[in-house]
Amino acid sequence: MRGFLGGIAALAGISLWLLGIGIYFFTLYLAYLTSFPALLATMFFPFLSQLFWIWKIWSITGIFFNLLTVLCLVWLALLVLLFGLMTAESRAR
Repeated sequence: MRGFLGGIAALAGISLWLLGIGIYFFTLYLAYLTSFPALLATMFFPFLSQLFWIWKIWSITGIFFNLLTVLCLVWLALLVLLFGLMTAESRAR
């Protein structure tokens, strides 16, 4: 059981990193489409800019669950899953 939880936790950790990189590059792409200063701000302040772009897309389209929002929510769900698996694995020892 301990090896199984460790394997799933490792997979969740790798997925967390890959999804985080994908969200970062997608946010950079959104900023690139608007202006160079927006691209620089997004490059140096990724978390704040992701919140800004979620709000900006939501205000323009009127749709809260757009692609960026869904990707960020999946990332948060993976983070919670990873912490839960790490806790379960430490209790199994």
